Order: sequence, then structure tokens, then C-alpha cells
Amino acid sequence: MTWSVIAATEDHARLLAPLMAEPDKRECWAQAHLEPLEALLYSLRHSVLAYTAIVDEAPAVMFGVRAESMLSDTGYPWLLGRELDRHVSYLFLKHYRPFLDRMREAFPVLEACVDARHAKAIRWMKWAGFTIAEPIAGGPDALAFHPVLIGA
Repeated sequence: MTWSVIAATEDHARLLAPLMAEPDKRECWAQAHLEPLEALLYSLRHSVLAYTAIVDEAPAVMFGVRAESMLSDTGYPWLLGRELDRHVSYLFLKHYRPFLDRMREAFPVLEACVDARHAKAIRWMKWAGFTIAEPIAGGPDALAFHPVLIGA
């Protein structure tokens, strides 16, 4: 198995979108009624930093951090991908920390909302050091989302 993390591109989004994991698809729809490709392209186009994890020459995960304003100390991280086996998930987690550190250098505060149904994402956010708040209603359908925060 080959593994690398490179700068994200729209081509990566087009390749990854049809393979996106079901929980990630549900979260994209719940947050903004976006289909996988729309969500990936929106996130990529609004990101200050954006990366793609390539596994065996194919995009596996795209992630990065968006900004409302370059004057703000707050960034909005995102991560969307295909279903990964345990070994690949472990490799990704093992290599994610330096990218999180880069995001924190650009934005001392990172905040997001995670679909309360997405248990794997919630576990990952806890592992990464985010504080997970009680769920609140969010998105166009007022579903439950956990606000998450790291920094400040």
C-alpha cells in the first residue's frame, strides 16, 4: 500500500465524491443540503489550507480549513472521505497531527459542527483534541449537531 498527503485539487474532489462514505454524505446533506461533489468543491474553494490523502494512487480523504475572513483568528476545519479500513484509518490519524498543527498556526481557534449521528467523526474530533459540546439544532432540517472547538 502506498500513502501520501498532497495539496488538494478539484480533480481529487471529482474522484472522491462518488466514493464518499455514507455518514459523510448524510452530514453534507444535513448541514447544507449539499451533494458530495458540491460539498467537496465548496470546502476546497473556500479553504486556506486543503489536502488530499492518497492511498494506492486514489484519493481517500480530503481535509482542510476554511476561513470566514483572513482577519479572523477562527478557522473552520472540514474532513470528508471514503470508507477506510482500520489500517488506513490508523495511518491517517498517525499522520494528521502535523496538518492540524498547520491549521492551528493559521487559526488559533478551530470550530465546527459535527452531525450527532456521525459517531466515527465525533471520536476522531475527540482524539484530535476538540472539545465536544452538547448537540444543538442546525442545518436546514434542524437536526442535532455537536459544536466542536479547539483553542482559545
